[in-house]
Amino acid sequence: RAPAVELGGGAEGPPGGAGGAPKEQDAGRAFRAGHFAALVVGATGVVFGDIGTSPLYTFSGIFVDVLKTNDPTPEDVRDAFAMIFWALTFVVGFKYVCIVMSVSHHGEGGTFAMTSKILESSEQDGKPVGKTMRAAVTFLGMLGLALLAGDGCITPPVSVLGALNGIPLAISADAQVAIAVVVLLFVFLVQRRGSDFIGRIAGPVMIVWFAAIAALGIYNLFQHPGAAKLVAHGLNPSCLVSFWTQGRYRGADAWRSLAGVVLSVTGAEALYADMGHFGRGPISAAWFGLVYPCLVVQYMGQAASLCADGRGVDNPFFSAVPTAMMWPMTILAVLAGVIPSPAVI
Repeated sequence: RAPAVELGGGAEGPPGGAGGAPKEQDAGRAFRAGHFAALVVGATGVVFGDIGTSPLYTFSGIFVDVLKTNDPTPEDVRDAFAMIFWALTFVVGFKYVCIVMSVSHHGEGGTFAMTSKILESSEQDGKPVGKTMRAAVTFLGMLGLALLAGDGCITPPVSVLGALNGIPLAISADAQVAIAVVVLLFVFLVQRRGSDFIGRIAGPVMIVWFAAIAALGIYNLFQHPGAAKLVAHGLNPSCLVSFWTQGRYRGADAWRSLAGVVLSVTGAEALYADMGHFGRGPISAAWFGLVYPCLVVQYMGQAASLCADGRGVDNPFFSAVPTAMMWPMTILAVLAGVIPSPAVI
């Protein structure tokens, strides 16, 4: 006698029955997981390209450009790291990821999306928006867009020139500018292909970049264990207080140093602006799972290197790179440096 076939969905049940449902569900979950992972990779390249290259110039921006010193003390470096760490934590992690990105306009983010959301919310609450209020909100939206456009003009040359500082050859400033112009011309030729194309290229490059700078940070922490212990104290908020009230640059100088600290969070507005492309979930996962820890470790290692020898503050990133790794890191830095150029646009 032929064995009976259960219609309840045994292993030999029909494909369309209950036996096939778990496989379809597994396939659906795998597809969603793969889609989410692809969005995380794309967001890593497009959204975090700008903030990811900030370690190239942040410390020099604070000490050389703003505070006008080429020989900071270890305590100065520790306190500067503290400001960078807490800026990354509060401005990006708390403000943008936890608060700003919770507000969207039909899933879209950005300055105009927030402007429309504010105006629509007021009207939906039964409070008609007057001409004066509408004009004020619109003006603020246009001002925010203008600031973003300004960032888009500054970011490409600063990132590429910062990466070219690592070339271990005697190259004049004019030659560096010429190389940067050629690189940027090539980059913007592919800009018209859109965020999807850029994300497929930029994502893997930036993942390698973040892994490399994290490894470099760990290397410097082990190279300078005494300085690493001092820098670790920068995770304590009390260092912020000491920098502003007791440090060598307390008061007005500490306030001016924020002009350099803000370099560590340039590009943070891209989290909200690109939310419509990638979604809040993938952007948040990329930030907390990869970008944030890699940046913190890199800044800690860089600070430890500067505590050991503050004379490297003119070129803080590459002064902490081992000689044998100078060319590979320079090439990778150039690749990572050109990514924010089309991404911010």
